[in-house]
Amino acid sequence: MKRLIFAGLLFSGIVFAVFGADSGFTLHQNPELNGAGRDTDFSYTWGIAPWVSASLSENLDVYFSGSLAFRHESETWKVIPELSRFMVSWRPLPVLGIDAGRIRFTDSSGVLAAGLFDGISGMYTLGSTRLTLGAYYTGLLYRDTADIFMSAGDTEDYARELDYNNFGNTYFASRRFLAALGWEAPALGSSPHGLSLQALAQFDLNGRDEKIHTQYLSARFLFSPVPVFDLSLGGVAGFAETAGLSGTEISFALPIGVSWTPPSSLRDVVTLGFRWGSGRVNERIGPFRPVTTISQGNVLDAGLGGLMVINGAYTLSPADTLSLSLEGRYFLRSDVKTYANARLKGGDEKALGAEAYGSITWVPMVDLSLTGGVGVFVPGTGNALDSGAPVLWKAALALLLSF
Repeated sequence: MKRLIFAGLLFSGIVFAVFGADSGFTLHQNPELNGAGRDTDFSYTWGIAPWVSASLSENLDVYFSGSLAFRHESETWKVIPELSRFMVSWRPLPVLGIDAGRIRFTDSSGVLAAGLFDGISGMYTLGSTRLTLGAYYTGLLYRDTADIFMSAGDTEDYARELDYNNFGNTYFASRRFLAALGWEAPALGSSPHGLSLQALAQFDLNGRDEKIHTQYLSARFLFSPVPVFDLSLGGVAGFAETAGLSGTEISFALPIGVSWTPPSSLRDVVTLGFRWGSGRVNERIGPFRPVTTISQGNVLDAGLGGLMVINGAYTLSPADTLSLSLEGRYFLRSDVKTYANARLKGGDEKALGAEAYGSITWVPMVDLSLTGGVGVFVPGTGNALDSGAPVLWKAALALLLSF
């Protein structure tokens, strides 16, 4: 790890000296308070993130950023180094772009994989459509950032505390390879509507007896009859092969979203959404298994497998520097086996409860931003959790200062 950090610093120094690169750093502070009834858990993170960017030629750009964070939780301090992003961006032709390094990837449906991955991606513009191809590896990411829980082994590894005496087994994320092929038509047939199709394949490289390989087919249609209204309809079919089990397990996800911009001076937006992830039906139809766990709530931390989530949000920007948002969600189980919670009654009840979350973002200047949020999840608004289940709540603050 020390050699990787030294190599990154050396590379940054060479780029800065030879190519006159832009550089800087950001400071961030993130206090967070989580509660379950009267029980509270406080965490605080302070970090510094240097960055360097340069144009090596007209068609070749480089960006590098790292992070050193100091995190306090459970009465202990952790020092967490990360290579936040390293990207070489090459544009050999006007219609062709290639990015390599630690780069950002999000699947077109928004429910399968999101975050930074190590790998290479390419985009080719074909008329009014785009073709994308990517290959990525997850085994060098920090596990808290990657959030990959595809198997029981992943969960067991994640539960280990970061130990510098056993760095290799307690720092890195689950080792998996991801390949993605996509086609996108942002303006389908010269209309304001759009269509995207994508195929993904994930391969388990952990070397455990328990192996899970998965493949996904997804489609997303954007219907925009007027500029102020968008309707997004998506669907995902997943296929999983588990070592020791015969046959292929099938799973499904259905993300739907609506966005409306009212004709007002407040620059406000109203959004509605519905997300459904399959649960355990039988030996052939199982729970939805994304590559990265994307939390469906701000307070209730739960993945999409075995859940239905109905959400609505209202966001307004009364000033250029200020944004306010209020969100509401209601959680239901799509089956009675997949979602795990020690407070479940154990019956066929499916309504988990409602969540509300409010946030404010203030950017008084380009180099300074402050974001705060407060939220609560109330199990008493559902019938699946027992009467003693505590109210969950959260208060978080993020301060970012750039130099």
